[in-house]
Amino acid sequence: MKPISVILVFILFFSSTNCQQRFIKITGGTFGAALRISPAADLGWTVFSLDSLKLARFNSCGEIEWSKKYNIPNTYNVLKDFIRTRNGDFILVTFQSSGSQYTLSITRLDTLGFILWSKSYEDTFYDLYPYSIGEDSQGNLFLYGNMGHVNTTGYNMISKMDGSGNIFWTRFYDHGGTWGGAIVTSDNGVLLRTGNMFIKTDAAGNEQWTSFFTAGSNTYYEAVEVNDGYIFPGTGNSSSLISFYKMDKQGNLLWSSKKTLDVGGYPPRFHKKSNGNIVAVFKKFFAGSSYLTIVEFDKNLTIVSQSSIDAGISLSGADICFLNDGTPVLAAVASNSNLAVAKMNVDYHTNCDINLPLISITPEPITHLSFITNVTSYNLTVINKNYIADSLSISVTTLCNIPKLLNLGNDTILCKGVTMILKNQSSDFFDHYLWSTGETTASIIINQPGTYWLYVNDDCRENRLNDTVWIQIFPAIEPDLGPDLLLCENSTHVFKAPDCDSCTIAWNTGSTIDSMVVNDQGTYWLSVKNNNGCISSDTVEVSNVKCECDFYLPNAFTPNNDGLNETFHPVYYCDVNDYNLQIFNRWGELIYSTDNIEREWNGRFNSKAVAQGIYLYVVKYKPVIKGKLNDRITKAGAVAVIY
Repeated sequence: MKPISVILVFILFFSSTNCQQRFIKITGGTFGAALRISPAADLGWTVFSLDSLKLARFNSCGEIEWSKKYNIPNTYNVLKDFIRTRNGDFILVTFQSSGSQYTLSITRLDTLGFILWSKSYEDTFYDLYPYSIGEDSQGNLFLYGNMGHVNTTGYNMISKMDGSGNIFWTRFYDHGGTWGGAIVTSDNGVLLRTGNMFIKTDAAGNEQWTSFFTAGSNTYYEAVEVNDGYIFPGTGNSSSLISFYKMDKQGNLLWSSKKTLDVGGYPPRFHKKSNGNIVAVFKKFFAGSSYLTIVEFDKNLTIVSQSSIDAGISLSGADICFLNDGTPVLAAVASNSNLAVAKMNVDYHTNCDINLPLISITPEPITHLSFITNVTSYNLTVINKNYIADSLSISVTTLCNIPKLLNLGNDTILCKGVTMILKNQSSDFFDHYLWSTGETTASIIINQPGTYWLYVNDDCRENRLNDTVWIQIFPAIEPDLGPDLLLCENSTHVFKAPDCDSCTIAWNTGSTIDSMVVNDQGTYWLSVKNNNGCISSDTVEVSNVKCECDFYLPNAFTPNNDGLNETFHPVYYCDVNDYNLQIFNRWGELIYSTDNIEREWNGRFNSKAVAQGIYLYVVKYKPVIKGKLNDRITKAGAVAVIY
């Protein structure tokens, strides 16, 4: 039996929060360091390893739904890409050697990871080095890479193709030889990067502008588009600090300098959120160790949020995505080559956080130059391929799973008439609730004795808990002051407390005796506390009313235009309904009648003054007295008209 608490007074309140599960899970199997994570339609996600060509589909709880290994020639474990298309398919680019030539393959997978088609893109004279693939708003694909030739200068290349890999056109750009990346821009053009050179094309591959930035970088990744331009990263080498630069949509430098962060390693991929901010995952070094650190920036690279992970294992090669409900999910490779996935809250916190100093940003000089790019057309050879996918069996283990607590509190004694909210006393919330009353809310309101239980669980089945609490009801001495009272003026009334030898009496007047006399209107209450500590009270409203209705008519008036006593009308001191006044001359002729109590007789009939004399009247009315039902009253009398 739990300890017992007695509830005397209970203040109702309710707080709510969004219950979102956070976890880090690690899988079995070997995954390469180059990862791509993509959201799925049902709040799950997929993770692809570019190095090992493994694709794993996770549900929203971080459990493996299916996984595949693709048997595609993959001579080199760099310089390739993987994207999720608008319709949920996947596009995979691989890079291999074919004899003495370097070629590339593009493979399209459906939403379940099955291969829809594969094509190889080859050329007799050029080696093909792929970097990026992107999709425009119509579902067309843009492949970007370098074309190397043993005897001539290499070129940058863009091939536009349909969703089935059939080429519309291929363009060469004469700044080749350096690797980079490309993005499809919001106008369905392409912004390609080769070293520190940027070439912006339209949807047909024609150059719109070319810009060059001398920034001391040799690690080149694609830019990210924001609403007023493009931000792109760079670094000297893996031990150098990472810098970022920004240009407008005409290729002009927006910041007067590059912005260098106090983090090392290779530049991460930027991801744009629906609110326009951008997010990246860095490795931040602290006290001799490195930690994955998620940072959200606005479009000017001002830090909005920062969080770091300490899962007890070294993590690297991270990529991040956002589910349809805005939840961030991260994929990384552990030191043992296992795959780790982390589902975070909207502030990028897991159950394995570490507080690190905020990343600092330092401006450094940068130079911008404009160039001209020559564009030529070319034809590639496309060969259909037949690759296969094998199923994988991957285990999943949960890290950093902090147990939740369910505690309904102590067994409790309530006083009769008092309500209580039952809910979890810990700060933990759950996805599902089931009470013994049948209710499924996070809390319930009770005022009856009995044993109450609560079962809770989460969607991911990692928390299934229950707790029970016993509620006893103590009787209370309930005073009854009766209904609200209408008190006649100049009258008194006595309110009495209930009979109770061991009770403590308290009136609102401060009196503690068993009765109270009132003679004026107001609000009066009585509180009674019995020997078990239960307190009950009652309140009554007292209003003063007139209990009689004074109504009379004068016996004379003087309509002689002297301004005094000119009209004949009733005098009354209560509300009157159903009123009628009739006046007759001495021959019984009706000379005046009205149903309006506010209307006054001025002593005239047919627009002429009546003769001086005695006139008879009959008046009927119904007085309105609060709290009483009155019949219509009829009175007859005489009034003298005097000049």
